[in-house]
Amino acid sequence: MRDVLEICLKGANKTKIVYAANLNFSRLWRYLGMLLSLGFVVGEYDHSGSIVYRTTKAGMDFLNRCLTMKKNFRKAPAEVISRV
Repeated sequence: MRDVLEICLKGANKTKIVYAANLNFSRLWRYLGMLLSLGFVVGEYDHSGSIVYRTTKAGMDFLNRCLTMKKNFRKAPAEVISRV
């Protein structure tokens, strides 16, 4: 889901998300449905009438927290991580 949020920062259609996140369409629908219901992503029509998905402010906040957590795990000593 973090990858989907990153891909949607600049706006992306379903096909772009599937290929960039290395997902299949059924898994995309599961993740996208959850992200939409949480308000982390919004679907908007572009000039051609296609839906483009964009990460919302709430989605960006969540993404930033995920990236902070990832950095903190990288700093943690290996023995601490192995106990978790």
